[in-house]
Amino acid sequence: MTTDSIPARATWAAALTAAPAAEVTALGTHLAADHRVAPLSVPQAGLYLLTMRDGVFHDRYNLGEIPVATAAVEVVASNGTRATGGASLLGDSLELAGAVAVCDAVLAHRLAGWQLVADLVDRGAALRAETARVRGAMLQRTAVTFGGLGDDDDYCRARGPWSVVRGPSRPKPVCHEGQLCSRSTRSGPRCPSSASTAPYCAPSPIPAR
Repeated sequence: MTTDSIPARATWAAALTAAPAAEVTALGTHLAADHRVAPLSVPQAGLYLLTMRDGVFHDRYNLGEIPVATAAVEVVASNGTRATGGASLLGDSLELAGAVAVCDAVLAHRLAGWQLVADLVDRGAALRAETARVRGAMLQRTAVTFGGLGDDDDYCRARGPWSVVRGPSRPKPVCHEGQLCSRSTRSGPRCPSSASTAPYCAPSPIPAR
């Protein structure tokens, strides 16, 4: 991977956690052996209270607690170059958070071994993209439409061009080649002129205008 093809730094942690955790921790250990790593703060793992904001009244409420692990490190290269990195991950693994922090510092400042980190970030991003694609396909297959739960007029509007017939009671849409949708036969046989799921349509006694 070239320098120009590296994604934004904000996406590195998510990409690294999508890769196998064993590979990330092994890479962090390898980089720590080539550089001097010192913690900037004590690594912590615990529960974080997730606060959300209501979309209507904009009031804050607590959704629940989630496990979070954080780490911040300083990496000093053999030539004296100093770099800082950090990570805040969903989970409770301090080892993984520390490894991601080291990788973050090395890749951000292009220290020795940054190509290894960039390759792992690229693989993790590909895994995330594939997971998103699979989830999107599953959601598409399980999508539910509620068009058939409304008034029969909804069927007519959904099926395309229609016009209004002024009857003695109320305006009714005319569809299916001039046939009038009948509310009383909603649960009856399907429209004989169509194999769709539209309700039964009786021929219109009034010509469409």
